[in-house]
Amino acid sequence: MDLTRKGKHLNFEDVHFVHAMSLNKVGATIAHRLQTSLKGGHHDMRGTRNSYKSVSRDIRMFNGERDVQLADDVSKLSYQLFGDVIAFDETYSINKYDMIFVPFTCVDHHKKCVTFGAGLIHNETVESYCWLLQAFLKIHVKHPRLFLSDQDPAMRIVVPNVFTQSVHHLCMWHIMKKLLSKVSADLIHNSNIRSRLHKLVRNVYISPATFEEKWHNLMAEFELKNYIWLNETFSIRELWVPSYFLEIPMCFLMKTTSRYESSNSMFKVTYGSANTLVQFQMCFDTAIDNQRYNQRVVEFKSNTTTCSFKTGLDLEVHSLKIYTQTIFKDVQKEIYKGMINCFITNVDVVGNFKVYTVSHMYNRCDFVNHFETAPNKKNIPDRYISNRWRKGSLPSRVYSLSQRLSVDNTEVSVLRNEVTYCVNECVDYLAFNVDGLSPFNQKMKELKRELVDKFPCSSSSQKKQCVIEQLVGQHDVETIGMLPLHGIRNKGCGTNRCLVGP
Repeated sequence: MDLTRKGKHLNFEDVHFVHAMSLNKVGATIAHRLQTSLKGGHHDMRGTRNSYKSVSRDIRMFNGERDVQLADDVSKLSYQLFGDVIAFDETYSINKYDMIFVPFTCVDHHKKCVTFGAGLIHNETVESYCWLLQAFLKIHVKHPRLFLSDQDPAMRIVVPNVFTQSVHHLCMWHIMKKLLSKVSADLIHNSNIRSRLHKLVRNVYISPATFEEKWHNLMAEFELKNYIWLNETFSIRELWVPSYFLEIPMCFLMKTTSRYESSNSMFKVTYGSANTLVQFQMCFDTAIDNQRYNQRVVEFKSNTTTCSFKTGLDLEVHSLKIYTQTIFKDVQKEIYKGMINCFITNVDVVGNFKVYTVSHMYNRCDFVNHFETAPNKKNIPDRYISNRWRKGSLPSRVYSLSQRLSVDNTEVSVLRNEVTYCVNECVDYLAFNVDGLSPFNQKMKELKRELVDKFPCSSSSQKKQCVIEQLVGQHDVETIGMLPLHGIRNKGCGTNRCLVGP
């Protein structure tokens, strides 16, 4: 029966399964194999492998060339809290039009990556980037303190013109990875120049003058003064070397875009080269929902569990109350190191202040702190606490069901899920009870016959069309405002030739 024409016809559950799998980068063939395992074998399946492929094709054809528009209040709220530093990273070939996908990413109060915006652009010109950043600024209003991107020449022009209140920081990783192809292989393999350069540019404890002095000494020692790339890289040192960003708040929150490439990989996994823009939107919503679910899990853990103390100081106890667990562990580490490695060498009273001279055990340096002579010094003063790291920075409403992007809250969907859940719960309750399953099965068959007589089904083609419309949303063909783009080729598309290495 499963190979007859009627047996090959897919019902709503099957079409929904194919669609849901496609949003998680699972093709029709794998979806059919998974459903076969879940159903207990091919004999209990509706539809063949080709039936699954056909419905997947029909969904893409139904989407056609319709346009997509996105808006999300949770992203806006996340940007207001965590948008002080932004990473900008391009991803290629995310749909059948080969448009460039650009997510805007930052770090939340659990030090996890959070995406609060994304754009699709046709090419990597100054005009395209300018339009994208202006659109981003129109939505979020606030300028970031630091804007991190790769070494794209167009971005070098656009960022200062659009984000006039921001500092543009080039990704150190993108620059230093070119070292292997710019310096002779003999020098790289037969000396420690590579490790010394990396150690120098990553040092966050030296001044710009010290960096420049050590750079020149290194160039002279290894006779690198005639390397054009090294000279050009040094000439733009204010754009990528951490020493030049020491005065900017949160400047070390991210020094490279590499940590965000791992986060953005979730987008690369869920998108396919055959996706239409409508499917792209659904994949994007699914990926964002996964990201927010992970954030919700970490938030729940931070609010419902506790950490052990190392020092027992009131300051440490207070930090656990105000910070998320991830940040508390960083603060705890600093409190512990301060208690172990630092000691007070002198105390003076000047007016209403106590002046403490504090020495460090290993760095052999002294520094002076001024504290008011107030009795309560058990808490961290509010002026030293950044709100972005506090517990409960995001209101609880952002985790509510109504804020989810890929959930269907329509009345018919809610009722359908409740019915499915009820049936599954009954089956689960009677899973190993033959005496219970038999009458339940008989009642379900009787109910099915009543429903078939009362609600006659439309034709197969009409039903399939209706199912697809319910899954991907109904669209008015007359409102098409964007046509597909053809022939897009950008710097990330690759070439037809193999490039010769160093």
